[in-house]
Amino acid sequence: MKYIKNVSLLLLACVVLVGTNTAAQETDAREAFRNYKNIGSIDITVPTVVEIPLEKSSYYSDTFLVREEQTGSYVGSLFQEVRTTVGPVYSAVTVPEVRNTQNIVDKKGDTFIQFDAVDDVSGTARIVLSTPSPEVVSELILQLSPHVSLPQMVTIKAQVLGEMKTVVASRLVMGTKIMFPETVSNKWEIIFTHVQPLRIAEMTLKGRATKQVTNQSLRFLARPDTVYTLYFDADRSTQVQVAESGYLADNTGVLRVKRVPTLPSPYYIPADIDRDGVRDEIDNCVSVSNTEQIDIDGNGRGDACDDFDKDGKINSIDNCPDVPNRQQVDTDADGIGDVCDQEESRFTEKNAWVPWVGMGVAVAVLVTLFALVAIGTRKEDEVALEEGEESDGKVEM
Repeated sequence: MKYIKNVSLLLLACVVLVGTNTAAQETDAREAFRNYKNIGSIDITVPTVVEIPLEKSSYYSDTFLVREEQTGSYVGSLFQEVRTTVGPVYSAVTVPEVRNTQNIVDKKGDTFIQFDAVDDVSGTARIVLSTPSPEVVSELILQLSPHVSLPQMVTIKAQVLGEMKTVVASRLVMGTKIMFPETVSNKWEIIFTHVQPLRIAEMTLKGRATKQVTNQSLRFLARPDTVYTLYFDADRSTQVQVAESGYLADNTGVLRVKRVPTLPSPYYIPADIDRDGVRDEIDNCVSVSNTEQIDIDGNGRGDACDDFDKDGKINSIDNCPDVPNRQQVDTDADGIGDVCDQEESRFTEKNAWVPWVGMGVAVAVLVTLFALVAIGTRKEDEVALEEGEESDGKVEM
């Protein structure tokens, strides 16, 4: 085993806050965070950099929110970590046709490798992890990027005595931890099948000898007589404006406070990007609302985001989901494409004789009008003639 000491400082980006956060913005920001710490008011007389110890060895996200309760605004912070690891150190990571393969072993939740979805068949993600010497391993820890569903199946192989042997036969992925019998190897092959886009942020092999000693803390500039709350462990990315934090990496004058208990956040709402009531992690259509999760063909991809007729339009927006029609022509605008519209919805389309009757009626009306005009003209002529004759008789007398 090799002992590695990794000291890293992560300075969270800070921007100048313009205006005041609204209540809606505050609520939206806090919804992403699973836990919080009630820091309260720090016993200080002037603005002071304080350091809060964090008890967990790792977080899904290294994003933290420090909220000033009096103003409802957020202040900048600095996450610090000192980690000592005893366990597998990867000498090589191989992912065919994928760049930046180190993204899945860099201990950063915001980097990842991506495997795109395949329209008509399940996609395959193959990852090979190697260590300098054989390690005793019994668990695979998987961390996905936000708004991504778990893969469907997993197979794990290990090189034993020069031969690749299966330690996990193809089985359903029920969570982010996959357990298997202890196996000694220095080369591991992990194969996932998936029907939706798969983004893997971190992958870790753990075993009997794996140990981690991690000291983590968070720094921020506190003001006297101000109450603070820390929100952390987000399940998705967030964009929150924070006030300028100043330089927090200087160890001079830092006030280290006692550990504060972690509590589940009452504002937390699991990530559900399509707002259909099904959290992203188990949603068979992550980006398309489908509360019922209907999957008629049982391919693991919900019907709402499937494309049965392979015309490039997913079912939820296809006006003929079972018949190819890329142009989506819908003459009568009834929501059903012409190629599968068995009965047109407009009255004149249902009854082809109606236009002819209409034209016949129009012609009859015109003929009647002409006849009436002709009759009226003839009567006027007769009246004029009679008046003329009467005038002639009077002159003769």
